[in-house]
Amino acid sequence: MPTRPSQRAAAVVRVLLVDDHSIVRQGLASLLLDAEGIEVVGEASDGDDAVQATRLLRPDVILMDLVMPGLDGVAATAEIRARHPSARILVLSGSSVRERILAAVRAGAAGYISKTAPKQELVDAIRRVHRGQRSMPAALTASLLERYPPAQLQVEPLTRREREILVLVAKGLSNRDVADHAGISEATTRTHVGRIFGKLGVNNRVEATLCALRDGLTTLDECLGLERSELDRDA
Repeated sequence: MPTRPSQRAAAVVRVLLVDDHSIVRQGLASLLLDAEGIEVVGEASDGDDAVQATRLLRPDVILMDLVMPGLDGVAATAEIRARHPSARILVLSGSSVRERILAAVRAGAAGYISKTAPKQELVDAIRRVHRGQRSMPAALTASLLERYPPAQLQVEPLTRREREILVLVAKGLSNRDVADHAGISEATTRTHVGRIFGKLGVNNRVEATLCALRDGLTTLDECLGLERSELDRDA
């Protein structure tokens, strides 16, 4: 039974593990035990438990399995995001079925990582999502792009400034870093990002990135290059 969070240092990333296999949850908890600045604060065995644990614990990042009995990872992601719009969900799955991952992204997941990924990749993904960035492997991003729907006629096109902001978002920058690059306040950045999402009809940074790539505003190499520099800066 999860307990309510206590006061902790802001630097600690509080993680909720969601998977229907206890051995997987135990393995992930052990894996993250000595990761600096990361603390596993709870576990959930299915989507319904994840919704309740999120309400009680308010974790910073939720590691969400996709395939579970009852409420699966996609439905749980959608419900958690509906109740807690600021929730940051990282899909962690042994299945790389594009349709299911894309469904999770559309439900509000901030990224995806395979259960077979090395420990450091998992830790980096958690930290990236916690910073408000998206986290998606290059090969999977390219694969999802093939399935992403063509651009629809927008009621209101993006302004030049909004296109600039979208490119920075697509390159993996958080709102704070976008603000620094663009020379604007973080509050103004949030307003721009909200308007961009509304005009594009997307729910998160992963979908916004797919739109930017689809529309030729940036390239996958550019996105990855900036992400690597961000990780090097944090190292």
